[in-house]
Amino acid sequence: MVATTTPIKEDTKVVATGLLRPFVVVDIKKEDDLTWDLELRRKLEVEYKNKPVLVVKDVYPAAPVTP
Repeated sequence: MVATTTPIKEDTKVVATGLLRPFVVVDIKKEDDLTWDLELRRKLEVEYKNKPVLVVKDVYPAAPVTP
């Protein structure tokens, strides 16, 4: 798959690929070089601690479905 920066139109069905993993803020922050401030980090830890999250790497328009 070739990366693109073309915007996807609103209401378009998409495919998202990535990794489903436990939410461990330290690992996610380190691996994805995120710059979350302390307040956001704490909110995310409280809301998602011990829950699975999808860390999305690619998003692209879905192929049309034919009946």
